[in-house]
Amino acid sequence: MIGYNTDLAQAPTGLAGVYIFQTLALFLTAGGLGLTALKIRKDTKTATASRQAGLAWAMYLSYTDSQIRAARGNVEGLAHSAQCPRLPAEYKQTVADNAPWDHFNDDTLDMHMRRLLRFYNQIAVLLRQKLIDPDFVFGLIGAGLETAWPAMKPAIQYYQRYYSGVSGTELAAEPRPIYNEVAMLQTSYIEWKTHQELTR
Repeated sequence: MIGYNTDLAQAPTGLAGVYIFQTLALFLTAGGLGLTALKIRKDTKTATASRQAGLAWAMYLSYTDSQIRAARGNVEGLAHSAQCPRLPAEYKQTVADNAPWDHFNDDTLDMHMRRLLRFYNQIAVLLRQKLIDPDFVFGLIGAGLETAWPAMKPAIQYYQRYYSGVSGTELAAEPRPIYNEVAMLQTSYIEWKTHQELTR
């Protein structure tokens, strides 16, 4: 009759035991790291969602601010008028240089334009960095952006090619990369709008 070897029931000893315990320790460590990674990922998603919600609310408040609303109204009015400039030189003559003594007056058309361009430029940067949701952004500002674009396009070109120098408005030697993000925002909105129309 074959007897039961009681030595096999004992805890492993020697090198074999060390290897087994090390292997178990590695599995436990890996499992712990996996759970930690999942928690970090969950916390990161929660933090990202919270940050996006905060930025979206801040953007909404800015968009409905009285100064931005006034800027939108004035710029859209220019875009719809027969006097809307088509070229940067026309914008210079009819808008930017129309009242040079009021260059820093908050209520000039040029100041309204610059305020609106700065707003859209900031939104474009946040969108490019994926800090705000495109559906929210374009659902809120898209239509107004498209409506005002005919007036904003020559204004952007003007600010890129001209600057305020010692002798007045001077032509820049090279175009400046100012308000570049606004043009990208407009392009992104048109692509978004086209996609929305195709998927209805």
